[in-house]
Amino acid sequence: MNLNSILTFLIRNWAIILIVSVILYFNFQPEKKKIIIVSDDSYNIEEVTDDDPRVKHIWEQGNTFIINNSYKSLTLESVSYSTYSTTSYTPDEYIIKSNSTYATNKNINYIFTEPPYSITVTSGGSTTRWHLRYSSSNSFY
Repeated sequence: MNLNSILTFLIRNWAIILIVSVILYFNFQPEKKKIIIVSDDSYNIEEVTDDDPRVKHIWEQGNTFIINNSYKSLTLESVSYSTYSTTSYTPDEYIIKSNSTYATNKNINYIFTEPPYSITVTSGGSTTRWHLRYSSSNSFY
């Protein structure tokens, strides 16, 4: 093959080459997940990959990780919204002890902010959101 035929091929197929290159680029990027790092008075959200030593040992257990570096326990609790009223709702709660790391597949919607009293839900439907907060108990772990 000579240089002229290679250039002709590239010019004629530039769109296909570009699409394949972009697909390959994104396909070989490392998977990233979210980590929420909580201290006594603030939190940070970062992206991590499977080689991060903070989550390497629990990587397969969730898509979001919570590191509790505070002196308080945290609570991850469900908040249910529906178009029908119920008086018997009991939220699911997961306690995250001080100085521990927790993996979850829950999409945390409210991080240290009060969830709204109501949201728009399709007719006859319901949805669950998740709220991360400091535990209300005074016990430290």
